[in-house]
Amino acid sequence: MRIDADLRGMKDVAATLAAELTRNYVPRLHRIDADLVTPAGGASFPELLRFLERHRESQQVATALLAEHGDATGALAHAADLIATRYGDADGLAAARARDVERILR
Repeated sequence: MRIDADLRGMKDVAATLAAELTRNYVPRLHRIDADLVTPAGGASFPELLRFLERHRESQQVATALLAEHGDATGALAHAADLIATRYGDADGLAAARARDVERILR
């Protein structure tokens, strides 16, 4: 079975994902909570209080999902880099062994 992989492309994807997280995603993550903050409701308006409670719950879920997305994207970038590195080393080792066999057979 033959496996073809663009190792340079995989390394580039890993580096691009990691850079995107560092430069754009992580710095903006803290602003989300601030952007979602709503004013406190009055006790005389129970519907507004209920809405604000649900809004806070939704905000917590959204914030948790965004954090998980960042973590997963970072893990994907790390995995792509690790696979490219290990596959490249394995490919180099296989090529070295193939050259050794060819040299011995000549």
